[in-house]
Amino acid sequence: MMEHIKGFVKKTPLKNVYWKFLDLKRIYQPFSLTSDEFYFKGSMEMLNGTYEPFLRDLIVGNKENFGTLINIGANSGYYPCLALANNLNSVIAVEPDKTNFKILELNLRRNGYAQGVLINAACSSSNGAANLYGRNTGASLLEEWEGNIASDGETVKTITLDQIFTSHKQTEKTLIVIDVEGFEFEVLKGSLETLRNGESVYWVIEVSLWRTIRGNKVLTPFLGDLFSLFQTEGYRVYGWEDEIWKILSEGEILDFCRGTVLWPALPFLFKK
Repeated sequence: MMEHIKGFVKKTPLKNVYWKFLDLKRIYQPFSLTSDEFYFKGSMEMLNGTYEPFLRDLIVGNKENFGTLINIGANSGYYPCLALANNLNSVIAVEPDKTNFKILELNLRRNGYAQGVLINAACSSSNGAANLYGRNTGASLLEEWEGNIASDGETVKTITLDQIFTSHKQTEKTLIVIDVEGFEFEVLKGSLETLRNGESVYWVIEVSLWRTIRGNKVLTPFLGDLFSLFQTEGYRVYGWEDEIWKILSEGEILDFCRGTVLWPALPFLFKK
C-alpha cells in the first residue's frame, strides 16, 4: 500500500514537496559510528557492515593492496569512507545527484578524510551535459529508468572516466567501482584508454539483467558487448558466489546474457 501511495505522489504536483522532505531527512540524519570505526549517515546495513559483502571482500583489510578507489555513482560515500578507513591512499568519488553529493561531502568531512577527490558529475561516454532522472539510489541518465519520470530530469555535468584517470595521474593499483543504474556501457565507452592500459586496475560493475523502461520489462541490451569489451582486452570475469569471487566460464557468462539465470542483478569483477 505504501509503495502505491509513493507512486501516486510522484505523479502529482506534491512530488516536489515529497522529494524535498526526503532530501532534508537524509541530510539531517545524525551520524552514527559504523562497525568499521568511521562515522556515517546511511542505512542500517552500511552501519553494521552487512551491505554488499562482495565489495567489502575487496576493500576491508585491503588484501589486494589497492592504492586508490575510484567510485562511479558514489551516492552518499559509503565506499570512499570504507576505503579510507582501510588505509587506501586516496579515493575519487563521482556522484551527479545534488543531495547524494552533499551527504557524500558531509560523510568524508566528519571523518577528517582529506584524501578524497569529489566530483559532482555523471560519468558518460563524453564530456558535456545530460539529463539526470530520479533521485537518491535510483537516479539514472536513462529516461524513465525503473519508473523515473521524464519530466523530473535535471541537467548535470558529464565527464569520462578516461579524463578522470589521466587528470589525477593514477599510477597505483586501482579499484574502480561502477554503479550507475543501467548506464554502465556508456560509462565504459568513455573508459577505453583506461581499460586498455590499466594493467593494475580491477573493475567491479553492478549490472542488471532486466530493466523496466516505460513500464516494460526488457533484457538489458548491452550485456554481451560489455563482457566482450573486457575479454578482448585480456580481462578475466569473476562472479560473486558462496561468499567468494569465482572465475566464470563462457557458459555461465552466456547464461547471464541470455537471461537464463535466476538473479536479477549481479556484481562482476574484471581483472587481468
